[in-house]
Amino acid sequence: MSIREYIKTQVFTNYNKKFLRSKFRSLLFILIIIVIIEFSYGLYYTNTLNEVFSLKYNQVMKPYSEKQIGKILNDTKSLQNISDKLDAIADWETRNFTDPYWERYMHHDDSWKALNPPIDTYSYDSFGNIRPTYGLFVVSPYVNDPDWITYTQSGSCGELAYLFANVTNRTGYVTRVVGIDIGYRFYGIPIQQDNHSWVEIKINGEWYYFDPDAYAAYHKLNISGYENRWFGKPDSYVNFAPSQVLRIDQLDTQEDISNRYPQLIDSNSNYEDLSW
Repeated sequence: MSIREYIKTQVFTNYNKKFLRSKFRSLLFILIIIVIIEFSYGLYYTNTLNEVFSLKYNQVMKPYSEKQIGKILNDTKSLQNISDKLDAIADWETRNFTDPYWERYMHHDDSWKALNPPIDTYSYDSFGNIRPTYGLFVVSPYVNDPDWITYTQSGSCGELAYLFANVTNRTGYVTRVVGIDIGYRFYGIPIQQDNHSWVEIKINGEWYYFDPDAYAAYHKLNISGYENRWFGKPDSYVNFAPSQVLRIDQLDTQEDISNRYPQLIDSNSNYEDLSW
């Protein structure tokens, strides 16, 4: 190759590189603009939904729900046995409740779809239920709201736990919601696949657990393995294998309370590693 041809080839190659870089920068800029527009529209739409839902919440949902909660409080007022009282509250909230996991277990089609993508602070299911969720950088003001849950009667273990804790608290007991991270460890690195929630209740100075989801699994889904596994002392909670548990938190404070459930801690893993 002659010097002239070499220089010509290099110039052409450099030109192509500059052209490709320029195109890449242009495409990246356009992509960023699209993302900003999409996010801005989603945020605007989310704020509109919040305004619309606030009207319905204050005028319809809350008055209706408070009436229903007042009724269950009145119905359970005469129950002296704490187990009977808690079972009655769990039966009330799970009786007509729609949970996507339950529907899938019963081979029903019930998938949740985002109502306001990409923010995703609200989802809806095939029954028309709307579920407030933790969205992208934004949280719906109605996440785990007991009046919203009572009105829609839909959600999952988290909604069941927060509603149960609220109603039980109104009967005079101190309650708190517990969350568990479920997954496995890959070379010591925690890989979370799912989570679950239940409630802790202070009775006569001692903490007990009550899992409304486990109550429903036995009474609504007829899963015999959950018999008598929804209420008891924390050290008797055995609805998960130790190898599945990454961490257990008190959700209002994010305090790690894994040591309250020693039977769920994998003896083969370093407990200190649970504070990741």
